[in-house]
Amino acid sequence: MLTKKTILIVDDSRTDRALYRHYIEHDSENKYQFLEAESIEDGLLMWRSRQPDVLLIDLRLVDGSGMQILKTMQQEIYDEQQEKILQNNIFKNVIRKNDDYVGVIPKLPVIVITGSDHVRDAVDAMQAGAFDYLIKSEVTQSSLLQSIRNLYAYLVLNEQLEQSQKRELIVSRIALKVRQNLILNDICQAIAIEVRQFLQANRTVIYKFNADQTRKIIAESVIEPVS
Repeated sequence: MLTKKTILIVDDSRTDRALYRHYIEHDSENKYQFLEAESIEDGLLMWRSRQPDVLLIDLRLVDGSGMQILKTMQQEIYDEQQEKILQNNIFKNVIRKNDDYVGVIPKLPVIVITGSDHVRDAVDAMQAGAFDYLIKSEVTQSSLLQSIRNLYAYLVLNEQLEQSQKRELIVSRIALKVRQNLILNDICQAIAIEVRQFLQANRTVIYKFNADQTRKIIAESVIEPVS
């Protein structure tokens, strides 16, 4: 069963939005549901509230440049990443600059589709985080679907790399705890804490099983209740 993916189309042309939907609906590999917006304000509102998988954005909108959406998304993702770094220190793809952490933000799930064929607009859009840049007069069903599929492949790979980084980090933390402790119960307790934090679980427990299949808890980590 195919999982529906959500695409937000931000374009003030009803005709163009209908054309993109028509092209995308002919994708035999995936199923989609669509959200539509005509302005920067509505586009950002839907992105924040509905969390679409992919955004198709025109640069010429009724209330300004679609570039503002990209820059706002980039800033909010950066702020969210900074918060995660401060709370969990789980990202490896950060650098230190002037004693401040600067996150390396991945490409945004955005494909710019615009009538502008100016090279400067394309460069600015890519620098603002857009994954791809298509010119309206040159867009075909094949080119649009291929761009969307490439974006999904990138997002899947990026998620896999992030999960791999998290696994490496927890293994490193556990290895450090093991080197610092020679007492089995202390090692298990350290592992229980690290695993709970990594899985973001409420509780993790490590049992010791005896030969007669009886068991006892030798380590436990429980999230502190919110006061």
